[in-house]
Amino acid sequence: MHCTLIDLGFCVSSADPGVFYTWIGENLLVLTVHVDDCGMTGDSPKLIALYKWKLNYHDTVTDLGPVNWLLGIKVTWDQKA
Repeated sequence: MHCTLIDLGFCVSSADPGVFYTWIGENLLVLTVHVDDCGMTGDSPKLIALYKWKLNYHDTVTDLGPVNWLLGIKVTWDQKA
């Protein structure tokens, strides 16, 4: 997965080698990876969908939809805020 992310233009965060990021124009995509769990976020739903497709093209991935649990941590968000 590491090589695929680099090939897709992602950089490895200097703070954590399991965090990858890329800028596409003014849009930021962030991908976190730990063993076989990963999560992606960004400010463009269209780019998130495109990069999910690109990742799946190179490596088989399963999209479980919006994150509810990641690494044993329950994830919640307030969409109104």
